[in-house]
Amino acid sequence: MNLIGTVTFQYVYELNLSDGSSFNVSPCSLPPSTQGAATGAFDVSAVAGATKAEILGNLGDGGTVNATTGSFSESMPNGTNDIAVVAENASNQPLAVKILRNQTVPGSINGGQTIVVGAADATVATPVTINAPSGFNSPVLNVVFTTQNGTSIMLNNTSTTMFPAIAGTDAQAGDTYSINSNTSQPPAFNQSLGTTLYTNVPSSVTLNYPAPWSYSGPAAAAYPTFSYTYSGFTGASAVSYYAGLGWQTGATTIDQYIVYASAAYLGTNTTIAMPNLSGVSGFFGAPPSGTTVYWTAQISGGTFPAFAYVQPSRGSSSYVQITGTYVEP
Repeated sequence: MNLIGTVTFQYVYELNLSDGSSFNVSPCSLPPSTQGAATGAFDVSAVAGATKAEILGNLGDGGTVNATTGSFSESMPNGTNDIAVVAENASNQPLAVKILRNQTVPGSINGGQTIVVGAADATVATPVTINAPSGFNSPVLNVVFTTQNGTSIMLNNTSTTMFPAIAGTDAQAGDTYSINSNTSQPPAFNQSLGTTLYTNVPSSVTLNYPAPWSYSGPAAAAYPTFSYTYSGFTGASAVSYYAGLGWQTGATTIDQYIVYASAAYLGTNTTIAMPNLSGVSGFFGAPPSGTTVYWTAQISGGTFPAFAYVQPSRGSSSYVQITGTYVEP
């Protein structure tokens, strides 16, 4: 659904006691942070090819100054922030990064002294090997570096064979690289594969996609049943299942009904039936007859459950996803 507007989400988690008793909520539902001004001065003129500087704090908040020297005043979460100054070229590629740890916002960064980014802060080209199945589109590579305190730096570039890693002098043991690749299957593009590696020492990276899945989708029903028969994650320590429905309720409104189920909950069962919760306060019912319903079926496997909404410091997770539509009977 290519719609910009209001989306109402309804989540159901089907878990076993062995899955634990506490999980983070969806990042989409976190309350906004209280913001303050981080002020200071920067100089990235010594970085060859640099044309501008990006100033980033916790949660990736900040902004860009289109100059190699100057001052900044950027809105960031109040409290302790790791402040990153990223020297970029005209194509927005990070050429060098300096990270100042434990800076107070609101306030003057680096004690009011100019933050100088130089050759010692230059990014390091790191090779990536992506093993994608035949018959799929060229893979996409996305890399994010996150400090232990929560400042995120996008390290994307136009290559799928390398990415610019943070210099060893600016990285610390508690920092994490999230290295993600995904692809889809033409011509319908209804199947996609993805894999993410979380690591702190990316001297070189190899990403392996899971095996493709064959599934035609649930039969049209008010509360359909999804089937999951797939052996691609055999041996993974954490496997979870996702069933999702979405439909337009107005010109700019959508309802999304999502069920997550753990492998421990399903046991030997291979199906998820979307439960009818319309009688429970706060939950919506099935779409009206004749409505086009967009469905999504996904299986995830790795070292942590996909439903936990947590970015680990180390580990991996992969998924296979198939989408389609039906008309509500």
